[in-house]
This record gives sequence, C-alpha cells and structure tokens, in this order.
Amino acid sequence: MIKKANRSLFLLTLILSFLLLAGTAGAKGYSNAITCFDLEGLTPTVTGVVYQEDITKVTHMPMTTPEEFAGGDGSAENPYRITKLEHLSNMRNYPDKHYVLMKDLDFNDESDYMDTANKSAWTSGEGWAPVGTSGEAFTGSFDARFHSISNLMINRTAGYQGLFGYIGSGAEVKNGGLKNVSITGRSYTGSLAGYNNGVIENWGAQGSVRSDGSGVIFTGGLVGYNYGVIEKSYFSGDVSTNHNVCGGLAGVNRGEISNCYATGSVSAGQIAGGLVGSDADGEGETEYSYAAGSVSGEDIGGLVGDNRAMSNKYTNSYYDKNTAGTASDNNKGIPRTTSEMKTRSTYSGWDFVKIWGIKPGINSGYPYLGLTRK
Repeated sequence: MIKKANRSLFLLTLILSFLLLAGTAGAKGYSNAITCFDLEGLTPTVTGVVYQEDITKVTHMPMTTPEEFAGGDGSAENPYRITKLEHLSNMRNYPDKHYVLMKDLDFNDESDYMDTANKSAWTSGEGWAPVGTSGEAFTGSFDARFHSISNLMINRTAGYQGLFGYIGSGAEVKNGGLKNVSITGRSYTGSLAGYNNGVIENWGAQGSVRSDGSGVIFTGGLVGYNYGVIEKSYFSGDVSTNHNVCGGLAGVNRGEISNCYATGSVSAGQIAGGLVGSDADGEGETEYSYAAGSVSGEDIGGLVGDNRAMSNKYTNSYYDKNTAGTASDNNKGIPRTTSEMKTRSTYSGWDFVKIWGIKPGINSGYPYLGLTRK
C-alpha cells in the first residue's frame, strides 16, 4: 500500500511539474499555449503555440477564430474558405487576403447563415453592406469556384454599392455568379462592384440595378465604374438611373472589357449604352463583346452611349439594332439585326471553341459564355 501511495504521489508530482513548466514557458514568450498529455506515457506535448522572438516554433495558431471562416489562413496557397454568409461578410475585416467560396449561398435561405438574425438585416432595410470601400479597397482575391450567390439586396443612399464596394488595384474576383440581385444605390453602383480597378473574370449576374440622386451617377449592371479589366463576364436584367451615366455591363469604362455581354433594358435620364454608358472620352477599350436589349435616354448608343470622343477602340463588338430602339452605333460598335446576332458567322474573330458558344435553346439564341453552362 505504501509503495502504491508513493507511486501515485510521484505521478501527481510529475504532472504538477509539467504544468508549472508550461506556465513558465508562457511567461517567457509563449502565448495561447495549450498543454496536453499522452495518458499512456505521460509525455507532454505542446500544441497551438505561437512563437515569439527566439522561441522555437511548434505550430501556428489560426489567424482567425473558427467562426470567422470555415478554414484556411488567408494566404494565396491556403485561402480562407467560405461556407456561410457571415464568412462572406467577414472578408471586410481582411481586405488584402485570399478567399474561396465552397458552396452556393442564398440570402433567403436560413441554412446559409450561422446566426439567422442576420437574415433580416441583410434582406430588408438597407440590406448588405459592400465589402471594400474607397478608403479601404478590397485588394485580395475571391474565387467563387463557379458557385453562385442568390438574392443579394442593397437599398442605400450612399455610393460604392455592390457585393464589393471598391475592388482595388491588384485584386482578382473570378468564377462566380449573382442571381436575382436587387441593388439600389447612388453613384458608383453595380451588382458585383461599385468601382473596379482590379481584374474581374468569369463572372455573371442577373437581376436589377438602379441608382438615384443628382450630379454625375455611374451605374452598371455588373460594375458602376471600371478602371481595371473585365473579361468573360455578363449581366442580364434591368439597369436604370434617373440621371447619368448608365450601361448594361459598366456605367463607365476607362479600362478593358473583353468577351463580355449585356442583355435586358438600360434606361437613364441622360447617357445610356447597351454595354457601356460612357468610355470616358475614348480611354476605355472593348473587344469581342455585344449588347442585346432596349436602350433609352438622351445621349444613347446600342453598344456605348457617350459619343463625344468618337473613338474606334471597339474591336469586333456588336449590338442588336432591333432591340436597341432608337439607339445608334455612335461609331462604337457594329449594328446587326436580331437574326444576325443569333448567327455564328456574324462574329468575326470570336473564339467559339474555348470562350463562346451559340445554340438556339441557350441564352435566347444569342452567344453565351462557358460560365453559363453550369
């Protein structure tokens, strides 16, 4: 009995000694150290240690709490994983990090929330608050991996509205879609972004986008104001403003638009274009793109509305002159009939192998992007 008692006392002393050592190590530089034991051999192992200064690294602690994202560390090699709408919102806390969307998300589906109280906040009143601002732009990357986000709603009187308010230089947003958006803002308003100075690729959106207010208003179906690159992307739906400038894909384009399209209606108090409202006096370039829909306003064009620069930076880009109404080409874009717009031979130089498709039963017979095949 005495030997057993002594052995038990020895084991208890040994455990207390290890605990004391762990506490001392924390005082010397370890933070958030968790000490656990292998019960068979009473061998201490330290996990979750953050190393500081000259302390030897064991493992990294996660940079965020488990609730903020579904995994990852925000690096390009191991991006934060998004499986809930709260994860999507948390991108605003780390605007320079990298993200991947792991599943479709729907603002009207309670199962896509961690806290269902957020459903009311994001589907009524002012709705969603955009990620990235003019003061702190989103400069990371967001890869939706060909998943969609449905029923995004914004109803705000400020500018820079969209899923992203401001996409900055060096940022990349790609491979996704927005379904049934309802966006109302002021200047710099679009479904995906109010302002883009990065790269948008393989992105589609559908729904309605509107802006109200006085002064210069930049409104686009996908992007309000583009200073970057938009490629292999589209918007389908209604785009409108009570003032100017308004475009089916982009309100203003001072960057590059390639292999894109817009369908639906575009309406502005002043300047409106089926694809782009204004090319900023000829600064923007557009290639292998088209518009098919009605256009109304004072200074309007089937492809591009603002015709002050009379630029020729429009390569093999077309618009449906039957649906555009009174909109002219303004020397920007090639007018074709609805029948011609649904004929492959119309589109000179287009890549119908890797980028575009055209079939009578898809996209009302107009050319479609590979993204829509999902």
